[in-house]
Amino acid sequence: IKYIYKMRHERNRYEDVSSYIEKMLYYFKQTERILDSLEAAVEIFPEKSDMAKAIQSAISHIQEGSEENVMQNALEIIESNYPNSRIKSMHRFMLKVEENGGDCGLGIDMLLKDQNNWSDRMAEFTFAQKNSHMTILASIIMSVIVSALLLYIPDMANIDIDLSLHNLEQTASTLFICSMLLFYAHSLKKMAVDIVNDIESDNMFTEMYSNVMNYDAHKKKTGSYLFTAMITVVLFIVCWLSNNFKIFIFSIPVIVLIANLHKIRYKVQFSQVKRKISEDFPFWLLNVALLM
Repeated sequence: IKYIYKMRHERNRYEDVSSYIEKMLYYFKQTERILDSLEAAVEIFPEKSDMAKAIQSAISHIQEGSEENVMQNALEIIESNYPNSRIKSMHRFMLKVEENGGDCGLGIDMLLKDQNNWSDRMAEFTFAQKNSHMTILASIIMSVIVSALLLYIPDMANIDIDLSLHNLEQTASTLFICSMLLFYAHSLKKMAVDIVNDIESDNMFTEMYSNVMNYDAHKKKTGSYLFTAMITVVLFIVCWLSNNFKIFIFSIPVIVLIANLHKIRYKVQFSQVKRKISEDFPFWLLNVALLM
């Protein structure tokens, strides 16, 4: 429940950020004044919402502050509550226009186009997130059903034994259900990410980029093969003691998968880095153009 609520909360925060950027750009194009734009933008949000409180705090700071960079400091109040690179770029652009003057139409059009592209990507992300949630939930339900059906195997084989009465089966069932619940909670935690704070995600991307660029194939392969060998030996001993090598035969595809996990992980990270660069490169060009 906690993570489901957090997912909804983060989606609401994203919608607030998206509306704030669009309305601020619209009002600033008309007035070319930050304070007037903030006063108009705050009206579209509920009075007690987090975004309205952040904007109102910025307005109060502009009206009451006396320091040299009062406008920039006021906008940083909003940025601290909503750490987002697009909000930050928009604020820097507005500060530059209000300080130096000039036609802001082209810059605003560029920011709006980037905002629309971001909204489209976030819509795809939200759709994929919902699909992943439903897929994981369906997989867990199917796993529980299949596990429950295993109890009826003795009946189908005409063996007079009730597996549900054995302590080992009861313990295994309890552990299995607990593991499924933990897996479900972990998957929800992974999906309940802060989609607004792309500044923090940039730090994660930097770490991922470093992993890809400094990837040591020999070291990773050695580690994976040693781990796989340990699992194989343990599994073989268990099958030998139980005199049942069918489990070992059926586990061969899983063993092969574990042995190649380092390759799969590298390919996933490489594709994520490549996609991130292709998505953020136009935004980087936009920031360069706005600073010229």
